[in-house]
Amino acid sequence: MTHDPFKYAKFERERRFLVASHALPPLSEENFLLEDLDLTGTQLRLRVQRRHFTPSGGPEWGFDVAEGALDGLVLAEREFDSEAELHAAPPPEFAACAVSDDAAFTGGALAHAEPTVLLERARELLARIVPANV
Repeated sequence: MTHDPFKYAKFERERRFLVASHALPPLSEENFLLEDLDLTGTQLRLRVQRRHFTPSGGPEWGFDVAEGALDGLVLAEREFDSEAELHAAPPPEFAACAVSDDAAFTGGALAHAEPTVLLERARELLARIVPANV
């Protein structure tokens, strides 16, 4: 695999969603642990989550299943090659709430968030969408 020195300097077109635990699709057996450290004044971030992927056969979504203080938080994201593709793609069936434009759910914000506050915000967003008895 070729190393791309500008990988993180490229413009990203992505959609990100909160996912209710009961709506998680089957995930691939392969996953990897993301542990980043976000230091003030740098581009480094700390985010302890596991990245899972949907099995092949459709668009590949990455799933971050948080552990530790953010246990219970599940985010799905997918990158798109063009603005047209981004806007044409319907939300996936497992998506509970779009958080692409919500700065609280970006990697850097997750690293600095007060876990109880962020989890409460996620619960409130999910409660608007997901019936309480599910």
